[in-house]
Amino acid sequence: MGRVGENGNRILASLLNCYLIYNSSKSSYFIKFVLIGLIFNIFIENKIEGTYEGSVVQHLESQYKKSHRFARPVLNESAAVYVTFRLNIKRLLDLKAKEHALTALIELSIIWYDEYLKWNEADYHGIRRVQIDNTQIWKPTIRIIQLIKKEQDESPITEVIVESTGRVSWYPRGIYTTPCHVDVTYFPYDKQVCKLSFGNWVHTNKEVFLKFAKWDNLSIDTFRYTTSKGDEWEITKTEQRLIRNVKYQMICCLKEDFTILEFKIYLKRNAALLSIVLLLPCCILMMINLLAAFLPPSSYEKISLALSIFLSYFVLLLIVVEHIPEGSKLPAVGELFIASLIIIALNILTSTVVYNIALKEEGDFHFQISDKSKRNLLRLAKILLVPKAYYVYNERENFEDVVNNQSLSYKETTSNSQRIEYNHRIKNWLLLASIVDRFLFCIYAILNVLTATFIFVRPNDK
Repeated sequence: MGRVGENGNRILASLLNCYLIYNSSKSSYFIKFVLIGLIFNIFIENKIEGTYEGSVVQHLESQYKKSHRFARPVLNESAAVYVTFRLNIKRLLDLKAKEHALTALIELSIIWYDEYLKWNEADYHGIRRVQIDNTQIWKPTIRIIQLIKKEQDESPITEVIVESTGRVSWYPRGIYTTPCHVDVTYFPYDKQVCKLSFGNWVHTNKEVFLKFAKWDNLSIDTFRYTTSKGDEWEITKTEQRLIRNVKYQMICCLKEDFTILEFKIYLKRNAALLSIVLLLPCCILMMINLLAAFLPPSSYEKISLALSIFLSYFVLLLIVVEHIPEGSKLPAVGELFIASLIIIALNILTSTVVYNIALKEEGDFHFQISDKSKRNLLRLAKILLVPKAYYVYNERENFEDVVNNQSLSYKETTSNSQRIEYNHRIKNWLLLASIVDRFLFCIYAILNVLTATFIFVRPNDK
């Protein structure tokens, strides 16, 4: 019969003796009153201490002395305590580029054997495991190396699960903030690698032997994690490894060997929203800037459009600054915006030059084109798809339409031959301006493609 059954037999024997004394004729009323109180007290104690699980907890508390809280739970001092460790990232909360810090909700699984927390299941009606407070027993001092900040969970787990074999399971969790170098070169298509390092600060490898425990359906080289679709960062891969025989730079333990548990987290930014907010407007403005080359070179709206695009970039930069992470290195999207601003500024400058070529004053009769040169220019104009209206002269076209926006003094001329000669001269200037404009369009298109390719199509080894 078990230990609880033996207690029950002693209680029944005590009650029987009290009953016999109570029925004795020699007993006084005072003695009978005391016996009734004693019987009631026995029933109360039996009700409180009658559960088998409670008896196990009381047995462990009485057996586990206070000195064991700080001493390794082994009967042989030369033996090591084997501790298995597992890590589970419940949620990735934040990755700040400015502070180079990773914040995550992490749950740990720490399992070891305690020689002082054993009992015989047969003595306690087959109770195999119980739950006790972890402040009353010894625990391995495993800490995060280079921890910035730790926030306790609203409902911290302060209990451990103890089995009859002495196996202790502890599942602490908390919000940890650790250092993580962030490289924003490829923002918003960047990838990061963060490391978490755990180590035992007190006991050496000979005293506490650390090792990994395998998660279900996972290899021994990876650990468990959870990601949500709406999170900014997505965990693509995890790795873990043991680094043994590490020497801490502490005066007390310069010659001792310790173990470090290293965990790697491979992260990828979800850039769908940032692509729409940042890159799509930039690409649209770049296309509009190129389409401005199809406006007539003699039109002032060509320069006005380029100025409007230039100012639109500055407005867009205010939005970009809110999304670009603050770091020591300029990200790729920032380089793209700077390159685009330079190209638009050059477009404004060249558009002004082309506009002045197209609107030469009437006194500029020095521009002469030979037949051979003109044939080459016409051939080049066809290749660049310059409209024929820029260089094909029609004698029936209205003179005022041809010389629109020109010097008003010329409108006072009366010689028709001078008008035809001037119209030919206007066509020659427009032909030259149109060819220069289309040639610059090709250069800017190539620059835009090369800039975007050079900025974004670069190897990212992470």
